[in-house]
Amino acid sequence: MGYWSTLCRCIIMSNAIKEAANIDLDKRTFYLLEGIPVANMALEIFKLKGYVNNTQRISKRKIQETAEKVAERKKDLFRKMGGMPKPYDDVRELITNDLKDCPKAVVSGSAREEVDMIVEEVFGKGKFNVIIDGDSFEGKGKPECALRKLNLEPSEALVVEMHHSE
Repeated sequence: MGYWSTLCRCIIMSNAIKEAANIDLDKRTFYLLEGIPVANMALEIFKLKGYVNNTQRISKRKIQETAEKVAERKKDLFRKMGGMPKPYDDVRELITNDLKDCPKAVVSGSAREEVDMIVEEVFGKGKFNVIIDGDSFEGKGKPECALRKLNLEPSEALVVEMHHSE
């Protein structure tokens, strides 16, 4: 399917937000929030687009349920597209061969199910010592999370971006 681009992720998220909350998501807002867990991203979009402020009669629980509905719909659309991100040239070989004896981690804002599916498809099982997904943290994932779990200093690490983002 080619590179799993930021634009493709934006389109999927835009569709999920539109279906669940009837909110139009612009690219700029998506790019600013990309990387945080999807339900949290939906809550932020709700705030930015006035969904929360303009619906005072809707309970916080209902708003949270709608955010979770967005996350579920996004996962569903992701699965239905059947696309798999393609890593930069030579990333797979770097991870599986050249760095096979080094501790490795994945840090992603995507849901655990998506991260596991991608990692297994692209690299195979057991290639990473630590996997931190969007279900594991609040806000954007940062490589520092993995460094702590691997007990490494920043000077001992190399960050490799897995795929193109436009």
